[in-house]
Amino acid sequence: MDNKKVLFLVNHDVVIYNFRLELVEYLINEGFEVHISSPKGEKIDRLIELGCIYHEIDMDRRGTNIFKDINIIKEYFTLVKKIKPRVVLTYTIKPNIYGGLVSRIQKIPYLTNITGLGSSFTPSSSPILKGILKFLYKISLKKSKCIFFQNKENSEMFDKLQISAEQSKLLPGSGVNTERFAYAEYPKNKDVNIYYFGRLMEEKGTYELLKAAKSVTEKYNNVKFHLVGFSEDEKLTKIIEKMHNENVIIYHGYQTDINKYIIDSDVVVQPSHHEGMSNVLLEAASTGRPVIASNIPGCKEIIENNQTGILFEPKNIESLINALEEFINIPIERRTLMGKLGRQKMIREFSRGIVVQEYMEQIFNIN
Repeated sequence: MDNKKVLFLVNHDVVIYNFRLELVEYLINEGFEVHISSPKGEKIDRLIELGCIYHEIDMDRRGTNIFKDINIIKEYFTLVKKIKPRVVLTYTIKPNIYGGLVSRIQKIPYLTNITGLGSSFTPSSSPILKGILKFLYKISLKKSKCIFFQNKENSEMFDKLQISAEQSKLLPGSGVNTERFAYAEYPKNKDVNIYYFGRLMEEKGTYELLKAAKSVTEKYNNVKFHLVGFSEDEKLTKIIEKMHNENVIIYHGYQTDINKYIIDSDVVVQPSHHEGMSNVLLEAASTGRPVIASNIPGCKEIIENNQTGILFEPKNIESLINALEEFINIPIERRTLMGKLGRQKMIREFSRGIVVQEYMEQIFNIN
């Protein structure tokens, strides 16, 4: 193998460090030269220490400014032309589309990972935006060596939209490192600590969770709701701060390492409206914690309902409250068992080693 250069295109350093580190380490150990293009973040220095070559790029993950996005395409074009990698690995929407387009134009093999479709293909999304994205996906991914999907529904959506590549495969999300998120004994707290981890925003179900927290804490004085994450929504931030000051919730802000918080939890809740595959549910279940989540693609695959956790109807506050109250009234012995069964499922079906193996197979098969 003459060319052993691999280029990762991501929209955030966390995307690669938290969820693809094992793949990066494997590639480096196999003698590959690993390049990473990402906006600057606190995890980048750790990746450089591992031996990665870093290329900074400015990117607004959620922005729709066409002029800024044209700059991304230009930077990708220059970068790919300079590195001439054996393969480009793309993750998340903008790197998938723009990185795929540039790789196709330069005839560089590329592998695409659909980490989720965001809100763009929901029934309430703009038909114009949906049409533009469909067109961009079609031209960008047509020559992808493989599209990796994280849930079956996303794969079926692409089939329906007639977006195809040379081949596609279904992965167990990003997988979970079951050694890093090792089993921890279930806590014997007097209080029931309910944790939420992730971005605080409407699409993640934060408004429903806050309303449910207010209702549940008024009824149960031994229940504590913890929020760990960050908000880019000024209105939502003010509501969270107000509820924190009123002792309705405990807001921990953004944390780089959530492991200790998962260990402290009695249950982890994920009220998202849509997901690719929920990493935090994988990590919580791997640690031996029951999980409560929306009955949606990207969450329901992780949970054996009423065995390892509880599913509820998305965007439905009453259904969320019922699920929370059901869990609160479960004896600790059964909660402990739910956590152990969840851990077993993660080892059996969601090990990150499965994902690394699939990627390496594709990389080694590129001519």
